[in-house]
Amino acid sequence: MEMSNIQQNALRGLIKTGIDNGATLLNQILKQPVLHSTIDISSVNCTELDTVTGFDKNASTVLMSFNGQLTGKVKLILSNNDALELLGLIAPGITVDTEIGQVKKNVLMEVGNIIINGIIAGLFGTLKVASNYTLPQYRQGDIPSLFEDCKSGVVILADTRYEIQNLKIQSSFLIFLELNSYHTLCQLLNESFIF
Repeated sequence: MEMSNIQQNALRGLIKTGIDNGATLLNQILKQPVLHSTIDISSVNCTELDTVTGFDKNASTVLMSFNGQLTGKVKLILSNNDALELLGLIAPGITVDTEIGQVKKNVLMEVGNIIINGIIAGLFGTLKVASNYTLPQYRQGDIPSLFEDCKSGVVILADTRYEIQNLKIQSSFLIFLELNSYHTLCQLLNESFIF
């Protein structure tokens, strides 16, 4: 079941609003302007996912699962270099090098938690979805290993660029939905946006 153009446009609007919310929260943490642009929002089957991401083999991911009316996972993916750059802005007292230690992972998990919550709260709040969330988890590795837990279902992919000071940080948000949840999402979009 593919989304209609009306459903896709409604979903894009909700995700962009969520990304706005996440950028606002990031702005409050950094106490400086956070400009952002949503490059693209699309949906693909899980089997196609490793062909549509532009990240190198060294990526940092913050993952949060949800279950209830909709069941799935959300991942925020950054290249390791962009993750370290963002970390340097958020926690300048932490030495930024090529390794991400436990303290750095904790900071990135909290930032990922804030950004992901901005997106999910906006999406689920508008659609009046009741779901429970897990605590965020941090993972680092090559792209195939980051997607190994996604065997079937649909992934909604949003590529976003943040501009903070002179830095341009590229990220991707991936919302994994089991097929039943994807169909439920389509129905919820119909009920909320199609009259």
